[in-house]
Amino acid sequence: NPKREQTQASIHAFVSHSTQNGNKLRKIENKHQAKSSQNHIHTKSILSSHMKECA
Repeated sequence: NPKREQTQASIHAFVSHSTQNGNKLRKIENKHQAKSSQNHIHTKSILSSHMKECA
């Protein structure tokens, strides 16, 4: 059935496209999370050194 094969092919193409987009988004999200956790660590170290100075 050529029509059915065509449909399956387009579904497959759509799925792989969506997966690629999903992976891209996930990479961006991971980058963002890593950045914010680094900022968090940075802020914590500034705070702790500040506390030591005040103590």
